[in-house]
Amino acid sequence: MSSKPLPPTFIRYDPSRIDPRELFPLDRIQNDPLEVRIRHEEIKEFPEGPVLQREIIFTSHEFRGEKIRIAAYVALPQGKGPLPVMVQGAGNLDGATGFSRSHNVATIGIDRVGTGDSNGPPDSYNQAWLDLGYDMREGWMVQFVYNTMRAITYMQMQSEVDASRVAVTGGSRGGTMTLIANGVDPRITLAVPTATCGDIITAFEHDGWANKLYSREDAEQGIPPLFRMFSVHGDPINLARTQHGSVMLILGAQDEFFPIYTVKTYYDAVRNDIRLCLVPDWDHGLFSSNRPEVGTYDNREEAGKRTSAAMKHSVDCYLHQKRRMPDTPLLSWLYREGKLEFRCTPDTDWPLEQVDLMYSTDGAYFYKRLTLDKVFENFREYYLGSLEVTSEDLTKLAFFVEAKYEEGPYLMSPPEFGLGFEQNMRHHPPGEPGPEPEFVTEEVEVSLATGTVSAACCFDRTKENRPVLIFLGTPEGDRLNVSPEQLRSEADRFSRQGLFVVAVSASSVDQVAALLDQLVNSHGNFLIEDSVSLVGFSGGGALALECSGRLPDRFKCVVAHSPHGISEFASTARNVHATAIRIFADLEDPSLFVGQSFADEASAVGRNNVIISVSHPTDGLRWQSGWPEDCPVLRRTEDRYMGMITASDGHDLSLPSEGTLLAAPSVLTRDFDLEVNPSYASILFDYSEKDGCVSFRLSAWGGSAPEGGRLVLRGVREATLDGASVEVQDGIAIFDTTASSVISALKME
Repeated sequence: MSSKPLPPTFIRYDPSRIDPRELFPLDRIQNDPLEVRIRHEEIKEFPEGPVLQREIIFTSHEFRGEKIRIAAYVALPQGKGPLPVMVQGAGNLDGATGFSRSHNVATIGIDRVGTGDSNGPPDSYNQAWLDLGYDMREGWMVQFVYNTMRAITYMQMQSEVDASRVAVTGGSRGGTMTLIANGVDPRITLAVPTATCGDIITAFEHDGWANKLYSREDAEQGIPPLFRMFSVHGDPINLARTQHGSVMLILGAQDEFFPIYTVKTYYDAVRNDIRLCLVPDWDHGLFSSNRPEVGTYDNREEAGKRTSAAMKHSVDCYLHQKRRMPDTPLLSWLYREGKLEFRCTPDTDWPLEQVDLMYSTDGAYFYKRLTLDKVFENFREYYLGSLEVTSEDLTKLAFFVEAKYEEGPYLMSPPEFGLGFEQNMRHHPPGEPGPEPEFVTEEVEVSLATGTVSAACCFDRTKENRPVLIFLGTPEGDRLNVSPEQLRSEADRFSRQGLFVVAVSASSVDQVAALLDQLVNSHGNFLIEDSVSLVGFSGGGALALECSGRLPDRFKCVVAHSPHGISEFASTARNVHATAIRIFADLEDPSLFVGQSFADEASAVGRNNVIISVSHPTDGLRWQSGWPEDCPVLRRTEDRYMGMITASDGHDLSLPSEGTLLAAPSVLTRDFDLEVNPSYASILFDYSEKDGCVSFRLSAWGGSAPEGGRLVLRGVREATLDGASVEVQDGIAIFDTTASSVISALKME
């Protein structure tokens, strides 16, 4: 690379006067000696034919007086040339060989500068790849691009290749490299970046995760200086208008680093041939397996199918030139009187399987699918559909069309958005790593009059004060019949998301309450008492809802999946004040009645913290009965509540100073318990607390009259029942009540 001083405009970061192409002198990239050393070479036989495998080291450039030597892995199919070239921004010999065999191309994968067997400045994801200094040429990303372009030079020298057909691919930072290289190197025919796009500043504005990777040193602007500098000199959108090769842009519709709005801004900025493969329900692709603490869309199988199809047909169309790639589907839309009307005109060069509208009304968090109807008009093929939306939906509305070609690619229109669109970005995991985790499972037993209940606690012994999740199974006889091993498996998975997790097969609210009290006593330093949540499936889901109503000041969040059972406890929904309730059920599942009854009771008394999500037969995601291990789609609900559960702060769950509660047949709070006799009856009671005086006024409720009840009141020094004094011992008063009792007490100071 040139060592001449940078012009002053570089140092002042003036994008209007800087051409990034100045950083890549093509004459030197193509003509400087590569000084290739072959480390290993052999011809291996495969069913597709022989492939020459070669491991090499070549000279890329000089950096601070040191030659940067890059390790590379080459696969050259024999006897089939001249072949197109694919340069992989990262790879190994097996990967290069596999790609060559699958696509009949000559392939080279490299160890990026500072990684593997390549020397140079270290590849540190922490900051080094962004650190441009005052000399752009010293930036890690610039060197990475330079390495890749030098790999092109090497491949064009091989007798087996066609130097006029060159492609580059890479993922994430490798995708950034791909777009920059394609913007400066006219030798490139095709660029296939994955999990990347451009427009970093817009990504910040839409809460992309980049703004959580580094400390916000520039607090006033909210953008760290490194990113601000990189956006000027290294953002691929700066080179959107100079893309040389055709672009197949592949990324998830819920990518955390490149929010979907940036897909629109980058796509619109490109002036060359570009296609888009936008995969619904796919994230950045890094966190499904190795970052389990992050709630994830585990859609790797479907994403792999679509990305593979995009790569295959890009190679076939642009490198092998077997046929023309279909044009991007054109989407027009009109909003009027609460309805969106869509008209899609796809390229019919290839037979179409179907055209779907992918839309989100929750800020691009989840997508639904609407299959468009095919019509013929004026000898042309169109696809039509409509969607009812409310005015509130518009700020959270995102949509695009997906054209699925028979035996071909998935191609998408660029995304569109409602007026004032606001991205609903997934939560980011905790920041700085602590000590190496030490996950353990400990047994806890709770003895009650009804028997002993055993629970398994899964947690990281190195972390204290963690949010608690009680994962509810139900005893044998539940329609799911979940084994203890399955229950513990789910608990272990949740514990690795930074939670203190308890797996228990409980049959009653009393058991859950006693277990929670026991945990506070035995593991109090590991958990946050005011940050406890419940998750249950089937019978466990019904029990979770019942607990939320009968233990109204104990849980931060309660999640019920397909809550099977009776709905007699639904009336206790009126007790729920601060707890967030999330219910998931399917329209064709009997559990819907239980969940809907609970939600209706809450709504009837003005509670807005109970949300029920009902899936329909036409939905792509259905919340049918099952266990996550057997029905993985159920894990997709986690993104709707895990942010609340994993928040490492306490939650004010205290009851209002006055209100009305229902004991059906009991209600158990931190300050008092009320149990009704007989167990099928209910008591409605008003309570209030003022100036240290608490009072209760009971009344019968419902069809079955109670015979009476027992109230246990804690933390008091004097008490009366219907005007008569009641003994207080150790701050506890016990009242044997009637259905119309009046109780008052003075609290301890």
